[in-house]
Parts: sequence; C-alpha cells; structure tokens
Amino acid sequence: MPSLHRAASRVSATENYCHVLLAPCTTGPAVTYPYYSATNLSVPGIEEQARRPDNASGEGCFIPYNLITQHSIPDKSIADCVEALIGAYLLSCGARGALLFMSWLGLRVLPHHLMPVDPPGEEPVKPPKPARSPRSDASSSDEEEDPQPRGAGKNRIIGSLQPYRDENGQWVQVVFGELKAPPSPLLRYIEDPEGELERMLSGYDALEATLQYRFRDRSLLLQALTHASHHQNRLTDCYQRLEFLGDAILDYLITRHLYADSRRHSPGALTDLRSALVNNTIFATLAVRHSFHKYFRHMSPGLNEVLTKYVKIQEENGHSISEEHYLIQEDEMEQAEDVEVPKALGDLFESVAGAIFLDSGMSLGAVWAPYERLMGAELAAFSAAAPKSPVRELLEAEPDTAKFGKPERLADGRRVRVSVEVFGRGTFKGIGRNYRIAKGTAARCALRHLKKHRPHD
Repeated sequence: MPSLHRAASRVSATENYCHVLLAPCTTGPAVTYPYYSATNLSVPGIEEQARRPDNASGEGCFIPYNLITQHSIPDKSIADCVEALIGAYLLSCGARGALLFMSWLGLRVLPHHLMPVDPPGEEPVKPPKPARSPRSDASSSDEEEDPQPRGAGKNRIIGSLQPYRDENGQWVQVVFGELKAPPSPLLRYIEDPEGELERMLSGYDALEATLQYRFRDRSLLLQALTHASHHQNRLTDCYQRLEFLGDAILDYLITRHLYADSRRHSPGALTDLRSALVNNTIFATLAVRHSFHKYFRHMSPGLNEVLTKYVKIQEENGHSISEEHYLIQEDEMEQAEDVEVPKALGDLFESVAGAIFLDSGMSLGAVWAPYERLMGAELAAFSAAAPKSPVRELLEAEPDTAKFGKPERLADGRRVRVSVEVFGRGTFKGIGRNYRIAKGTAARCALRHLKKHRPHD
C-alpha cells in the first residue's frame, strides 16, 4: 500500500532517532589536559586558526563550539548509537525488551494506557480484589495479594515510565500492552463465504505442502495470493498490506540469521549479505522456483505477459539467482533498465510470509521454519562468499573516477533514472522503481562495460 510505505518512510532513523535521547545522555564529561593550567585551557594559535578565512572572500569560519572541551557529533552517529542500543536490548532482553526500550525512547511501537497511581512517596492503596472464579480460588494466596507483576518495585510497574501528573493533576503512569493480531480478513457480506473460500482455494493444498504449513484461517492465504486486478475475489482484500508486513518480517529474520552466523561477519559484509538476500530479484526467483506463481490470482494482461517472459528466463537459466539476466541493455545508450523481474512475484513471496505471521498468532518462528527451507541454498552460499553490492564494487574498482549523479524522475512518474560517470570510460545510466534500484542498475551496467573492455595485461 502506498500509504503504508509513505508512513514507514517517515520513520527515518537519522531524522528521528537523533531526537529521542535526553540532553544529559549526549553531554560528555569535561575534557582536561595535564599540560595546560586550569586557568588557561587554550592551545596557542587555535583561536586565530578558527577565525582564519576559509574562502576567497576572506570571511572567517565561525565554529559554534569549543574545540578543546566539546566535540561535534553528526546526527547519523547519534542515530546509529540509538539503533545499537535497540540491538543490545534485543539480544539481551528479547523482542519484548527491545519494544519496551523503544517505547521508553518515545517511539510508538506498543499500545499503551494511563493508569492512576498514588503520588510518589505515599503508601500505595491496594486496589479491590476482583471477583473470584473457580480457577482463581485454586491459586495461591500470595499471588492474590500481590497486585503488581513479579519483579516490580514499589510504585513501579514493569514496562512503564515514571508516574507524572496529567492535565487534571491526577498522578498517572503509562503502562504498555501487547501487540494483537488483526481480525480475519474474510468478508461476510455474501452468502456462505466459507464455502466460497474453499472453492477458490481448491488445489492450493500443494502450496501448503511446499510451505509445510497448514493455514488455520485460509482467507489469509487467499489474500496473500490475490492481485489488485483480480476483481472476482469478493472475500478478501488484495495482497498489498500483507506484502508490506512480510517485507519487514523477512528483512528482520534474514538479518537475525546473518548476525547469529558462526562466521561472525564484519559490519560491511553483513550489509552486503542483507542487500543480496533481501531484494526483489531473489524473492521473485524463489517464488518461481517453488511454484508460487502457479497460484497467483490476477487478471492483468500486461502482468501476465511479464510473468510469462520472466518464468521462461528462469527456466532457461535453471532458476539461478543472478541479476545479470534481468537487465534490458541498450548498448548504444549504455543504459540498462531493471524491469525484467516482476515486482509482483517478489511481493507474492513477501505476502505469504506476512500471512503465515498473522495466521500463527504473530510467531516469527512459524515464518522462519518454511522460509529457511525455501532460502536454504542461498543462505548457505551467500554466507560462505558474501557478494558485494554493485555500487560498492564499482566504487572500490574506480574510487577516484566514478561519480553518481542525481536521480531524474521519468515522464511516466513511476520510474527513476540515475547516471554514473566513470572518467575516461563513459557515462552509464540505470532505470528502476526507486533511487536504490536505479543506482544499482547503473553500477551493474558500468561494471559490465568495464569488465568487457578491461585492458589485457
């Protein structure tokens, strides 16, 4: 869904995480130097150097902080620090602990409510006991008399902020709840929706056998396989919302797998591995390899033409995963377009993951079990020899001569063109759905040319 992608793009790490830390957290201790007296912490010539003109006009360069006792930290460094803290909580305290930490930072990732509490410093008044049920009568008296969760301190509830006064002067405390799965997507305004659902999913048991997962709510499976053009499906929405969810889930699960790998990949290798394993090309290839496309419900002639062509390419290349097969090359323009891989197939692979996640009660393990089998060969091969992204490979091969230009929006409004100039070798252009894809396509186009015209030793 475009609105979901726009909302997610607003939560930019660099723009938002740099504002979540409190001021004391970003203030370092005073820096002292034993070689200078406490009354004169100045380096000879430092002030003159700070005021020295930095351009031809002779205007001085104003430095808004003390070069001796203060450090300038970029916003991205602070954002990276916050992300590292979230990762530390995830590893040490689990997903719930990481979500609570993010909530403490002010990120809205958990539902919450305000609970009235006693003012700090006063003896708390125990709330009235709820009506007993036969099951509660059998519980121990110690548990009944303890209104607070285990491990909670006095006047403090686990997973909440400190008490504060609301606008009415009442002392309240924020308590964070649990995420809940949305209701079934099955629409019930037609007669016998369950019977219609079984009719539409006739023969789809083979796909569940491939996944080795049996859906409890099969309307999620139907939704995951329905394109927006398939108007005959009157039971569910199309797959776009599930694709949005599955994209994030697979990104996290693959990242977690790579981080836990015994090879202990470097940060650069982790980035390259995730980029190589989490993209539309590999997801579309895996979708065709495991016959997801045979169950895809759509009524778009244009999409059908692209799917048929892509499936043929896959079968001819033995379902290999190589982005070189999917470039439309125009040699006279040195331009390539990354349009041969149907985005709908990659979306299909992601939407099924989102459907399993919701059907299993939001279990990440239930998603990873089938998808680890589906991606096992690629996970093992790529982890053993981490591929470099084409952009990184080009910049390492031509560090001083390769320069990327600004993206240009094409006339259709749906695609972006990015050019990269390699000094003395030519200008190469890439076209894609967004800047990242277009930039990678331009880099692959340049690399192909450089390898083809590599001077012989």
